[in-house]
Amino acid sequence: MISAKNISAKNIEAAVFSAIDRLGAVLPPGIYLERSRAAPLLADGTSLDSMAVVNLLVFIEEEMLSTLGVEIMLTGAGGDSGIDPEAFGTIGALIDAICQYVLCPKDVAKVSDVPIVYEEWLVKQERVWGK
Repeated sequence: MISAKNISAKNIEAAVFSAIDRLGAVLPPGIYLERSRAAPLLADGTSLDSMAVVNLLVFIEEEMLSTLGVEIMLTGAGGDSGIDPEAFGTIGALIDAICQYVLCPKDVAKVSDVPIVYEEWLVKQERVWGK
């Protein structure tokens, strides 16, 4: 069962690393992405071409949904993912941006301009949507 307790920075990082493992299985010989936060994604030093990056982003979307129940869009028309394009420099920067996006959504309800804690927000959403 997927719950708010499953959604943590550690679990988001694990989902991204699982996506990297999946990518490794389809990359040609000699091309790889290190399973490290310091690994370059779009920064200098990457060995990935644009299709490999797109495949990784799709794998991350799938891992986030299947393991955490979180639907996130990293690919799509117009780059409207909600993730800052600067976050695609390294794996660590991407993980941090995904954590920020998932754990601190910009559309969190506010009371007197004080953000509601994510878990409280999630409980309210579950009540509204019956999940």
